[in-house]
Amino acid sequence: MTGDRAHRAVAALAALGLVAGLSGLCAALLDGQSLLESPGARVGAFHHLNPLGGIVTTALAALALVAGLTRGRMLTLVAAAGFAVAAAMTVLGSALGASPLGGTAATVAVFLGLGGGLAACALTPEQPVPSDRS
Repeated sequence: MTGDRAHRAVAALAALGLVAGLSGLCAALLDGQSLLESPGARVGAFHHLNPLGGIVTTALAALALVAGLTRGRMLTLVAAAGFAVAAAMTVLGSALGASPLGGTAATVAVFLGLGGGLAACALTPEQPVPSDRS
């Protein structure tokens, strides 16, 4: 994967994360949920987030967007690690009875998809673009 493709992929994943985070935050606020209510508000037929989960998801996605725009591989890895931690918190919270981010199993899938995609983009070695000159 060339560097430009990887950075475009990071920006696309960040945009998806922003949509997931902002939609979760709006749904939770419109539902009148408290900051740590669990499970969070349902967002369409997909994931659940409470206001804290929406804020965390939006912040991590914004970090990934900055990483994509500045071509920062380390920043992309930090955002990926943040999504992995969010997924772990959701799994552990669900096992203990209440997820601090208001998430469910579908939310874990969203977090792992975003984190895994960002990590793959950050860890893919840049390959030189072949020249048309002979």
